Amino acid sequence: MLPMPVTISQSAKLISDSLSAWAVPRGGRVSVMANQRHLWEELVDLPSAASLSPRIMVLYAGETLMLQDQPDCHRVIRNWQVVIVRGHGFKDPQSGGGYEPFTDSLETIRDMIRCMLSVSDYEYVPSVQYKGMKPLPSILPTKEANAFADGTVIEFATYNDIPMIVLEAPGTEDETPGGLPGE
Repeated sequence: MLPMPVTISQSAKLISDSLSAWAVPRGGRVSVMANQRHLWEELVDLPSAASLSPRIMVLYAGETLMLQDQPDCHRVIRNWQVVIVRGHGFKDPQSGGGYEPFTDSLETIRDMIRCMLSVSDYEYVPSVQYKGMKPLPSILPTKEANAFADGTVIEFATYNDIPMIVLEAPGTEDETPGGLPGE
C-alpha cells in the first residue's frame, strides 16, 4: 500500500496523460470531465463533434466498496469511462497521413488502458480491470449530423485505497498493550 492513497484526480490525470501520448500526435486532445453533464456538453459541441481529430474524454463513473461485507474496508473499485469521438475520414499523421480505421484506434486505446499500472494503489495483476467497449448513442441533435461522427465508450475499473477511518485522535493511543485509552 502506498503511504497516501492515489486520489481520483491523480488517477484521472494519469489516465489523461497516458492517452494524450496517442491523441496529441494525431491532432487530438484528451480532457478530464468533471461529471456526466460536462461530458454531454462536450459531446454535443457541433463544431468539435464533426472534427476529424480524435477527442478523448475521461470520466470518473463512481466507486464501490471492494469487500461489501466489511463496511470499514478502505479498498474500493473505481469505475471509469473513456469516450472516444472523431469525425469520419480521420487521417493519421503518425502513419504518413493514411486513413486509420476507427476500430483500429479503439483497439490501440483499449490496450493502452489495459496496460496502465500506476492508476491503482496496489499491484493486482492486472491493475486495470477492462470491462468492455460499446458504441456511443447518437450524440448530435439530428440524424444527419450524427452521420459525420464516430463515438465509442470504453469502460474499466481500477483498484484503489481510500483513507482509513481512525476512531481516536492522533497521539491518544494507550502505550500499554491491551489497555483502554485513559486507563
